[in-house]
Amino acid sequence: GVPPGAPQSAIKKAYHRRAMELHPDKSSDPRAPEAFALLKRAYEVLSNPIMRRRYDRYGPQGLSDTDVSPDSAPSSSSFADACEDPRLRAPSRYDVHETLEVTLEELYSGAQRLIC
Repeated sequence: GVPPGAPQSAIKKAYHRRAMELHPDKSSDPRAPEAFALLKRAYEVLSNPIMRRRYDRYGPQGLSDTDVSPDSAPSSSSFADACEDPRLRAPSRYDVHETLEVTLEELYSGAQRLIC
């Protein structure tokens, strides 16, 4: 493993070291092909700045069923879908600060708003 803020050089070095251990042609462990595939996927995510930011913000769920190639641009519906899809919301481990204008009546009555 590498720490969350690790530079690309440390990620590459750690990947190559583990790849030599887990490569199916080098390892006799029957789980080596699966472990190597997971390692390869982790390297793909961590070496791509867009995918890495998405993983850092949303975790593994932020990578499933989405195209995050550098050329892909979010569609207008993807912003609307962010309110509906819990995978696209910021995880609870982060503090989120938003400014929201409400009336005194809304404060008094306990009105609720969805911020996404």
